[in-house]
Amino acid sequence: MRTIEQREAEFERTFEVKALADWRYYTADSVGGENAVLLLPGGVGIGISWVDLALALSRRYRTITVDYPPSATTFAALSDGILDVLDVEGVGRVHVVGQSAGGMLAEVLTQRAPGRVASIVFSGTGLYGPEDVDRLGVRLAAIQDSPWSPSTYTRQRRDVPVATESARQARDRSANSTSAAGSGSTRVTFMTLPSIW
Repeated sequence: MRTIEQREAEFERTFEVKALADWRYYTADSVGGENAVLLLPGGVGIGISWVDLALALSRRYRTITVDYPPSATTFAALSDGILDVLDVEGVGRVHVVGQSAGGMLAEVLTQRAPGRVASIVFSGTGLYGPEDVDRLGVRLAAIQDSPWSPSTYTRQRRDVPVATESARQARDRSANSTSAAGSGSTRVTFMTLPSIW
């Protein structure tokens, strides 16, 4: 079994670190392929959190992951920034894997640019409807002072961006959007990715 330090070193050897405005992102294209995979991290927004899956995918696919910048405080801003990264990288359509809040971001990205997303995999992502708002409000109040709440975590780690748009705001905006049908449609997959170390 390799240590996290060994896996991190391999990630740093395999992936090129790039910047676009205040975005930092990582790319690997060892196969020169047209099939690109975009890995969207959860709410903490650190691309290297995908270390094992990113390394595994980079052997067969052009692989991109991102660090969310502090300036992008809504899913719309994150989505626009990701589209800018894909444009700079010359990626037309991409397979998207979203973990936790990254899955909600993948949903917003698909609503904003349906022709750019070839498929989506949601991992550990809550997909909530209007009927869940009251129940989730009670749960949110119960965990507000936990170490994992956004406000507590932000106080502990001021350098880590936290998305401030609620799932309800993102859902309400996406419900008012339209998506393309036909050749621009997106295949959606729900799964849990197993630990591979």
